[in-house]
Formats: sequence, structure tokens, C-alpha cells
Amino acid sequence: MTRLISFLLLIFVLYLAPGCTFANRGKWKAEKVAAENKTESPTTDELKGDAFLFDMKIINKGKKNSVRLDIYRKGDSLAVFARGYLGKGVLKGLVNYDSVLTYFPTEDQFYSGKISSLLSANCFENIPLEKMLVDFFGKTPDKIDYSFGGAYLSVLTEKPGFRRYRLVAQDCAEFIELDYDWKNGQFLLEKFQYSSEDGEFRLEAERRKFKLNVKLPDGKYQISIPPTASRIYP
Repeated sequence: MTRLISFLLLIFVLYLAPGCTFANRGKWKAEKVAAENKTESPTTDELKGDAFLFDMKIINKGKKNSVRLDIYRKGDSLAVFARGYLGKGVLKGLVNYDSVLTYFPTEDQFYSGKISSLLSANCFENIPLEKMLVDFFGKTPDKIDYSFGGAYLSVLTEKPGFRRYRLVAQDCAEFIELDYDWKNGQFLLEKFQYSSEDGEFRLEAERRKFKLNVKLPDGKYQISIPPTASRIYP
């Protein structure tokens, strides 16, 4: 079966592209719990950060899907919202350096914990996935100060105002490509793409617009889990 893993979009793929790298969503134990409201709520002076809008295309065994991603970065955390082009929300997520909280409104399910707990054997092991997801939206991969584990990083293009990197697994042909452009005195993630080992699963995302050091909308770092929601277990 196709191995499906994307560092940058790991929490989105949980919803959009189930496969053997993840515990099969259809087989996950969804236990009804009287979940308390789980929220992250920074104080008022913390609600400034960077905002990004990405258009993402997903190709899975010839079938195409499109999603818009609203991504907000503040310090060592991300707030993520995925929605279809008709405006229907499909995912709300918070990513910190050591854990994620993800809620799927249409399914009324949520997951809280480590990304690695949802993974079986994969091509990119021994990597702090949550930290990498956050860092890629704040710095270029060559500036990240920790090991990529079972993968190696190549600089494909380096010229004024543009960088292209490729992250390749050592034991298989899966790769992630990241483009950064120079905006407002820094390199920002402009585009990324991922391909599975056999090419059956691919995704491409391109930045539509961004705002830096702005006041983030109220509620973006708050996710309430309804008491009716089912918790997802590996």
C-alpha cells in the first residue's frame, strides 16, 4: 500500500488522505467521551503573529481535491484551519512544539497528543514532527538546529530572493520540496509539494497571500471540543 506522510501537512492528511502510514481512520477506535472544552487561549498581548493563506491540491490515486489552508503562526505554535472552496470547514488544529490538537467538525471527532502516536513504520523516522511543522513557517530548513533523522536535506536552488530545498527519505523515494521567497526582509515559505514513493499520492500547496506581525483574529487559538465529540485513538 502507498505510504502517506507529509511533514508540513501531517495533520491535514489525517483528514484528507488515509493510508498505511497512518492508522487506518476507518479502523481507529472512536470512543464517545464527555470531552471537556479543550482550548488554547493566549493573553491579549500574545495575539500578534503571522497569517498565511495557501491553496492546496491533493491527488490521491488519480482523484483530485482542493482545500484552502488558513495558517497562523505565533512563536512556537501554529493554528490551522482547512476549508473547501465552498467554505465548508473540514479541520481545525493547534500545533505546539510537543503535541497537536485537531478537531474535525463534519465528523465530530478530535485527536489530542503526539503525531508520532498515529504513525506506523514510515520513511521519515526519529524526527520531531510537531516542531518541524512550526519551524518551516518561520525559517528555511537549513536554519533548523536539529537532526532530520532518517532523511537528508539538499539545497536545489540558491539565488537572490529565492531558495528551493528537498527533503528526501534515506530508505525510500518519498520527498518534500519547499520553496521560499524573500519578503519583508526574510525568507517565507511560498510553495511546497510532496510525493509518495510510488507517486500515487501527491500534494502541492502555494501561498496566496500573507501578513506579518499582525493582530491575529480573535478565537484563532481557541478550539472548543463539543461534549458529543468522539476521541480518535491510534
